Amino acid sequence: MHHIMFDIDGTLVESYELDSICFVSAVEEATGICIDSDWSKYQHVTDSGILNEIIKSNNILNEKRTHADVKQAFVKRLKQAIELKPIYQVPGASSFLSLLSSMNNVKVSFATGGWVV
Repeated sequence: MHHIMFDIDGTLVESYELDSICFVSAVEEATGICIDSDWSKYQHVTDSGILNEIIKSNNILNEKRTHADVKQAFVKRLKQAIELKPIYQVPGASSFLSLLSSMNNVKVSFATGGWVV
């Protein structure tokens, strides 16, 4: 048996840049903090992990509320952006996933560092 896990953003769907833009602006909207979008500078590379680092480094007291506010702003921005310009699959992604899924000895799963909408 083989297990193959795919990242979604930038691997299966052309959404990496959009996700980054929406995340940066959502953090600024919810906290007033302008963050660096060079994700390699952060210890964790998930939306919640990066936000935890921002919360800690800026001494933000209400972690749960900040997460909720940023996520709400992020989802709102992402939905608005997708309405204006839909996101598309990476060419060939769907047919490749269909091929893998048709194989008896292969299990496919998906992962993302972003919040699921």
